[in-house]
Amino acid sequence: MGIGIGAKNATVPIYSAEMAPARIRGALVMFWQLWVVAGIFLGFCANVIVKDTGRIAWRLQLGSAFIPSFILGVGIFFCPESPRWLMKHGRYAQGFKSMQILRAHPIIAARDYYYSYVIYIEELRLAGGSTYFSRMWDCFAVPRIRRANYGASTVMLAQQMCGINSKFIEATHAPHICVNLLLQSSHSTVQQSSSVCFKTPTKLCSHPWVTVPSRSSSPFLPCS
Repeated sequence: MGIGIGAKNATVPIYSAEMAPARIRGALVMFWQLWVVAGIFLGFCANVIVKDTGRIAWRLQLGSAFIPSFILGVGIFFCPESPRWLMKHGRYAQGFKSMQILRAHPIIAARDYYYSYVIYIEELRLAGGSTYFSRMWDCFAVPRIRRANYGASTVMLAQQMCGINSKFIEATHAPHICVNLLLQSSHSTVQQSSSVCFKTPTKLCSHPWVTVPSRSSSPFLPCS
């Protein structure tokens, strides 16, 4: 589960930023956090539904996670490939076809694909000979990237240290895990529903102030 969540946190925002049109990019990239909370909320709802089924309740609670995981696994195969990744591997025609799927008109797709190609060539020129570790060091050596790195790290650390996650963990992983999981499911569902409600307007209003570049030279990009 940890590996899956880590991979999701590293790839979904990058994939969304690359695929989304500029006018909705900031909001779409931020919305992934909303859907994470919505998924946790639905998980607690599933706990409430099966909490009175007796000794097999914990099996149903754990097994119910397979249903959305299966749907997600199937849906991944319908996602278009990253045009930038295809471009990097010399598959320019396939990259353009992938971009056409993501844009409303072939002219718009050609424009964005051309911009992506120009930026990719420029990045190759500037980063020629650099390694993964040298690009990672840029996260701390380049002032602009360092400030963004510190800001993002501070926000995430503050989110974890404020104690809200401990409430969710307390509701499901207390010492008497089976008993508490059943008795506190309703309380946890209320917590998650309030989190979803308050996150929704935040994400809707985030785009005017949050603009994510469509292309990045981050060392964590799978296609860079």
